[in-house]
Amino acid sequence: MSILDLITLDRSDGQNYLVLGVPLAIALLLSVALFFTKDWWLYRAAGILGVIITVGALSQLDGRAPLLFPMILIVAYVIYYNWKNGNFYWIFGTVGAFVVFVAGAFLMAPESRIDRMMRLFTNIDEEPRVEIYAYYLKKSFDNVLGYGLKAWSNESAGGYPHNFFLEVMFSAGLLGLLLSIIITVLFLTFSWFLIRNWGDQFLAVGSVFLVLYLFMTWNVSFELSGTYMLFSAIAVVGVVYFEFKNKRLNHADSYNTINRLK
Repeated sequence: MSILDLITLDRSDGQNYLVLGVPLAIALLLSVALFFTKDWWLYRAAGILGVIITVGALSQLDGRAPLLFPMILIVAYVIYYNWKNGNFYWIFGTVGAFVVFVAGAFLMAPESRIDRMMRLFTNIDEEPRVEIYAYYLKKSFDNVLGYGLKAWSNESAGGYPHNFFLEVMFSAGLLGLLLSIIITVLFLTFSWFLIRNWGDQFLAVGSVFLVLYLFMTWNVSFELSGTYMLFSAIAVVGVVYFEFKNKRLNHADSYNTINRLK
């Protein structure tokens, strides 16, 4: 597998599309955040350049998630950003332009990527993950207390469950699943607070993009032992959340103090 004829991945060494797909997808999201949160033309030019380079590189990978998931997040953010600012006409224009841009990237993609993408819409029954999900879901309900970490290595379903929640449930049972759901609700709440109140700040948007992309990725790829990346991103969002929340409270306190002095 070659990326723009500059970088070659060797599957025999355990290198797959995610080795470069994850950092490239994060770079794409941060480039978009830079474009929408910075007014200086140099920042916006850097954001556009970053989008062009990363989409061009991502289009050469076999996997779907590194380009599909950022596209979903970007379109959702653009719609919310323009709706919040009253730019309703820009919603259709910006989303349309981005979809056309990504569609062009898919046309340059390897045939294997196009076939895998079309399978999601034309014949979902041929998607290998559907069979894997069904197998591990049934096994999980057969033993609601869980089978222990790495127990999937003794199964015949073709590897790990390919889903964060499913692997937690398979390993730690319903109690572990409940804990993971609580953690998910917390960081999603933090993310919504940041986007709703600080959706024009690079740090807020960038951290939310980071955690949501990794969360989506870990629900189709990677096993539980590698979730240190996901939980590190959750920690980053938590720190940013409390930082911005404290700023908001301090601003409110200052405003009330000034009114009392008046």
